Amino acid sequence: MHRVGSSLLALTFFAAGLLTPCLLLAEIASTPATPDQFRSVFAAGQRDAAGRMMGGTEMRVLARHRGKLFAGNGYWKDRPGGEGAHGAQILVLDRAGGRWQVDQDFAERMGSGFPRDLAISALREVRFTTDWRGERLAAPVDVLLTASWDLIGTTRAFARDDATGQWSAATLAHDAPRPNFLPQLRSFGEHVDQATGISLVFAGQEPRGIFSGGYDPSLPGRVRWSGAPELNLADVKAEGLSGTNAGLRVTSFAECNGHLYAAVGQAIYERSDGATPHWRPTASVESD
Repeated sequence: MHRVGSSLLALTFFAAGLLTPCLLLAEIASTPATPDQFRSVFAAGQRDAAGRMMGGTEMRVLARHRGKLFAGNGYWKDRPGGEGAHGAQILVLDRAGGRWQVDQDFAERMGSGFPRDLAISALREVRFTTDWRGERLAAPVDVLLTASWDLIGTTRAFARDDATGQWSAATLAHDAPRPNFLPQLRSFGEHVDQATGISLVFAGQEPRGIFSGGYDPSLPGRVRWSGAPELNLADVKAEGLSGTNAGLRVTSFAECNGHLYAAVGQAIYERSDGATPHWRPTASVESD
């Protein structure tokens, strides 16, 4: 297996109906790049070696996994051509100078005939060093996770089986969509609980909150997710917050000095580890 090239990778996606290109840069190595190392390696509208269309209006997320580069696209505001309406896709590049391929095509249709999954909302590799009970694994296990904008309102976390290339879905919640609101999982995080020693993955979902999970090789997706969120957004006060739906999306996770943090709306929450974990606000940004 060849590693993806040691430079900055530039992907140019021309959005249907938009006047300007959307340029997304992903740093895939620590070596500094010079301007002449930037080049376009993908444009929407291509077909892969199997003849599958690779389109979209935007390239939303990138992730490295097992020496390959994965990318998730979206079809928000798409104006389909002769190919018709298309569902979200995950693409993969296995080496520098190689060809992009469709790794996963979310082709399921609703009763209306429109694709169920509009866009990829999150994509990340997470590493487990223990199972969900806390038993240390013989070797770390890396799992690639993704989620989508599901137009029927079901929040699913998908995990890739690297042996088969198949993706398995685990349902975290279901909430009815309404005007200007679509339930969605927007972020993944990882953390080893400093009190229990258990290796965990986290999913930030709107409108429920933060779910956690552990490694369970007996399950299709190998992740045993919690049935209820650790942080329930219903308990977070939205007064004074600006933005859509009061801004209560869990948009990202970060670990620092052994502590896990999450961006929730315009506030930063910190996780208190232990058998009964809880989250507390540590900082916020005041809105005008």
